[in-house]
Parts: sequence; C-alpha cells; structure tokens
Amino acid sequence: MSKRTKLKLKNFRLYIIKYILNSKYIVRNLIVATVFMALVVVVMGIAIVFDTDDTKNVQTNDKQLVIYMNNTTNLNTSSFSTLTLSMDQTSDVAQVQPNDSEMVSNAPSEFDGKFVVIAEGVNVRAEASTDSAIIGSLTYGNVGEIISSDGEWIYFTSGEVTGYVKAEFVVTGKEAEQYVTPGSEYTTAIPFTTEEEDTNDKPEETTEAPAEETTEAPVVEDPVEDTTEAPVVEEPVETVPTDNQVSVETTYRTPITLTPEEINLIASIVTLECGYEPYEGQLAVANVILNRLESGIWGSTVSEVIYAPYQFSTASASNLSYYLENGAKESCVQAVNEALAGTNNIGSYMSFRPTYAADYSSYSAYTTIGNHVFFK
Repeated sequence: MSKRTKLKLKNFRLYIIKYILNSKYIVRNLIVATVFMALVVVVMGIAIVFDTDDTKNVQTNDKQLVIYMNNTTNLNTSSFSTLTLSMDQTSDVAQVQPNDSEMVSNAPSEFDGKFVVIAEGVNVRAEASTDSAIIGSLTYGNVGEIISSDGEWIYFTSGEVTGYVKAEFVVTGKEAEQYVTPGSEYTTAIPFTTEEEDTNDKPEETTEAPAEETTEAPVVEDPVEDTTEAPVVEEPVETVPTDNQVSVETTYRTPITLTPEEINLIASIVTLECGYEPYEGQLAVANVILNRLESGIWGSTVSEVIYAPYQFSTASASNLSYYLENGAKESCVQAVNEALAGTNNIGSYMSFRPTYAADYSSYSAYTTIGNHVFFK
C-alpha cells in the first residue's frame, strides 16, 4: 500500500471519529438515520401497493392469455399452434378456442360439391366408360356441379351438358380455388353436336321439296333419303381433306437461350394449354411459342409473344400466377428445354386449336397431336 493511500485512510478514520462518532453530533446523526429509514419504508410501501394492484388486474381484468405450445398430435414437430385461453369472470373453467388459421382451414369452400377442369379437350361421356358415346367437351377452367362420384368417374351437370367425366381431369373443394377466382363468372361444358343432329334439323327446311320430288320419281328419291344416315361417316372426309393433313418430321434448329423467368413463363403457358396432353403435344406447343418468337410478328420478347392480344387465352387465366410463383409442370418444363435445345416436332406451324374447335377446311396444311390440331 502506498503512502498516499495510507494517508487517505488515516484522514478518513479521523473524519469518522470527529464528525460521526463524536457525541457532539449524535443527535444530528440519529435524525438523519431516522429520515433515511423512513424514506426507505415509504418507497417499499408504494412498491408493494402497485405490485398488488397489478396482480389484481392480471387476475380480474385480463380475460385472455396467449399460450404458444408445441402441438405434437395434429401438427408437425417443427410447427407451433397458437391457442387462445379465455377465462369467464364468473367461472374458473378455461375455454380453449382454435386460432384463425385453423378456422380458415376448416371453413367451407365455394367449390364443395363442384369441380374445376384442369386439362384441355376433356370428353364428356354418356356413361361411365371410355367406350361410351361422347356427348360434350370440357376445357381448362370449366366448372361443373357434381351429382355423384365413384372415385374414377364423376357424374355432373355443367351448362347444357349432363354426363360423366374422369376424376383425374378435375379438382374440387379448396384445391379448385387455385385454378379459378372464387365468385367470378365461370365457363361451362360445350355440348357435342354430331352430323346426325345437323341432318335432323335440316329436313324441317326441305319438307316441301320431297313432296314435289316424289311425284316424279319416288323410287329414285327414296334411296337418296335413306342414305342420309351414311353421310355421317362420309361428310367428315369431305370437310377434312386427307390431302391437307401432313405428317411433320422432327427437325433441329439452332439452340435458343432464354432467362429462367422466360423459360418458366413458357412452361406455365404449356402447362395450362396442354398439361395433360401427351409429351409430344407439350413439345409442339412449346415450339409454337418459339416459332412465334423467331417470326417477330407478335413481338420480339417472350413476354410480348405470350401476352399478345387475343392469342393465348391462358395468358389471362387467374391461376397463371400460381405456376409462375411455384413452377410449371415438370414434363412441360422438360418440353420447353428440349425445344430450346433445338428439337422441333411441328416445323413452321405457329397456331393450334383443340380438335373439337378446329376448322379443318380453312387449313392449307395441318397435323394432329393428341387433342390439338397444329397449322400455319
């Protein structure tokens, strides 16, 4: 210990002896000590009073406590469920209520008892069999009301069509909400019009002609009328010339490089247009988009080609954003990448239509892949 420190201690002891322990100042010291103790007691009393009030407020005024607990029965071990514990003022029984997310998951859907079609060119059958007659057609985004279902086939009504559709081409309930916007105007099935139905309508206009013709040579005219059933098979041959249908050979073009975002956009459109078509059909639709991109007619970028007015109806579909955010169907992504690598299975064709909506007589050349007709 240094001399300076020893001197400070010595002076401190002298100060205590002279001013604290000296009997001359004992009264003053007692008063100071008493005042100090009184202040301590007052402060502690105030603290106790406030603490008591807070405790009462917690017991009487707080009605809800939020408890975070690990739910190992209904949720994954890594997730947590928030429960609200409500206490009635007049009861000691706690009531546990589910949180908002649980209530939303159990909420009814607008598509309970309905379905949304997730494929293009889906046939509607008169009976629950692929051998049954086709009575209508469903396309992507159509909505129908379910009458009954056996798991494989769904008996439904949609617009003017009532029949059967395979369950693999539709989704229902909450899952359907990602394909269409709830509350929006829905599209329905298209009735299938056969050539027989067309000929049944026409005799009404020619009812007067047979009466005049039969007066001259009824024996000759009757066979002509009887053969009106046969043209049901022959008429398509006339309206769909076989000379116009061309078999397109696969060729290879110079590879095209696009950004991941552009690839995903094309793959998303392919998913919406023909996600449930054969892989060759998906490759063909991808090449239609690339042919349009190279032509420059609809724009010089993928976005301009896709969103060109009145071209790809699925570009305005409400569920396009779902695929853009979560990724397109894997086979469609593969088809786009193969087309970008150079594989082209439709030549220079830049348009396509579902077979049920195709106007074959207007195509100078076309080829059919799956349920789509590709043409120039």
